[in-house]
Amino acid sequence: MNSKIIWTCQAIAACIIGGAGLLKFMGNPTDQLLFAELGMEPFGRYLIASLEVIAAALLASGIFAAPGALLAIGTMLGAIIAHATVLGAEVQGDGGLHLVLLVTLLLVSGPVLFVRRRELPLVGSTL
Repeated sequence: MNSKIIWTCQAIAACIIGGAGLLKFMGNPTDQLLFAELGMEPFGRYLIASLEVIAAALLASGIFAAPGALLAIGTMLGAIIAHATVLGAEVQGDGGLHLVLLVTLLLVSGPVLFVRRRELPLVGSTL
């Protein structure tokens, strides 16, 4: 796959997940509400925010993009499961925008992980 496409995917993923993580750290009321509904406020919100910011930094670094994409995918799968089981598709009348961002992040992180899979520590050489 074209390296410019992969870098574009990395940039989009880093912007989405990094922005979401920073909003969680800043105490965005919507995030506080969501994590309260999950019974994870505030510790869970800070934990997920930390994972999201780390994923964004790894994606932006280039050399650690594969672990960043893996972390982003794992975090987003957890969020999608939370929306499917507890939170629902629509958050405070957003028309499903929150869920669309989660799926978008999965769609742009997937190719990054696939193309850079050999860069994963410990398992990359076997893929």
